[in-house]
Amino acid sequence: MTLDQVNGYAEALARLEKGRLKEAALAVRAGMASEKGWKAWLKELGK
Repeated sequence: MTLDQVNGYAEALARLEKGRLKEAALAVRAGMASEKGWKAWLKELGK
């Protein structure tokens, strides 16, 4: 594998991870929109 291929692969992985983090953040925010969702999230965090 050439250095250019490695760099391209690393950039593609970084884009995928950025997308996953954004989706996770949106899901957490949506789940915490209600008090019930917030309390459920805190309960799960404490396990």
